[in-house]
Amino acid sequence: MADNPFDRTPLYPLEKPLADDINQGYSQEDMSIREVLRYQAQRRIAPTLVSALNRSGFTGTSMWVRPSSPASFDLSVTAGIGFQYVPSDTPAAIGGVLGLDDLSSYKPIVLNNAATLTVPAPPGANARIDIIEVRYDRLLGNPQSRQLLNTTTGAFAPSSLNKTLAFSIDSSVGYVVSPADSTAALSYKQGIVAASPVAPTVTTGYVKIAEVHVDSTTVSVSDSNLVDSRPLILPGGVTPVAASWRLQWNGGTPIVTTLMSNAPPGIRIGLYCLAKGEAYIYTVGGQITAGTQVVNLVTYGVPAANEIVALSQSGSSDVTSVIAVTTAVQTRMAACTPTIAVGVDATALLTYVRSRYQSAGTTNNTNVLLEDLVISISGVITY
Repeated sequence: MADNPFDRTPLYPLEKPLADDINQGYSQEDMSIREVLRYQAQRRIAPTLVSALNRSGFTGTSMWVRPSSPASFDLSVTAGIGFQYVPSDTPAAIGGVLGLDDLSSYKPIVLNNAATLTVPAPPGANARIDIIEVRYDRLLGNPQSRQLLNTTTGAFAPSSLNKTLAFSIDSSVGYVVSPADSTAALSYKQGIVAASPVAPTVTTGYVKIAEVHVDSTTVSVSDSNLVDSRPLILPGGVTPVAASWRLQWNGGTPIVTTLMSNAPPGIRIGLYCLAKGEAYIYTVGGQITAGTQVVNLVTYGVPAANEIVALSQSGSSDVTSVIAVTTAVQTRMAACTPTIAVGVDATALLTYVRSRYQSAGTTNNTNVLLEDLVISISGVITY
């Protein structure tokens, strides 16, 4: 029996093929596609190790848990596709149908339509952390009437046969309360109320896609209550990101205009400004594990600035920001008082800007070149 990626089951001219020959051909094609996706989605096992790690995860905005609009206790789970690596599950002759095999260890998780989940009532005191988790669901169903040979009589007669092997989780949605294990393919698991709550343990065989933080004062669920916990999958586990903003200061009040944001669906890049001219760049989405970003500062409409606003970045513990500037900007940086060294990291620049913006009680630099900047980032993030 052919059961390796890209194996084929040939049907010869004048051959009378069996049903399991045809089923086996479909099973092999399905396996080949999924195995290619599995290898593409593998990521580096660790920064110092080049070995590949098989990755369960989701594409783009798939299974992204979002608050409802208008705000309420309802959540929407975005439709889409994910994959779960389960090497122990490769059944053959599913439902007794010869050749109907699930040969790949890379199982699709399919949500065809957005699902709505309702957050249970908040606790009367303290708080809790709930989680939403999913698993693949393989179901042989969709019964239809077909003519089936009766081997005793030799005659064909109508019979009900299941005609679809589906991986959709749309019809398997449920709720449990921790420490109970989830059973539905898409499951809302309510956490335990406590003064310092912790998230419930993920049920064996499931993948966590979100955390929901609820306390006694919660009246509706918004982005501030949600943590996107989805592992994301992209070729090699690495993807480029880039963004740029126009940053203007009006008497100490920042005005931020997004000029460009280039990242995979489901990844958000934001710029947050503080009162003293400090800007923080955040890259948020799923289980981003590491990355680097280069920050470039240029002025809007003029070639360079004679002083610059400090930048730092958060959102991932081992991400760094480095200033990369043109020769013209380097010249003006060297002319600052005190001098700013080219290539210094964000922490050093932050210290410099704090001293400048806080000296003599000033709250805003009035230099026109500083008050109208374009800030750009580019780099990579990994999953």
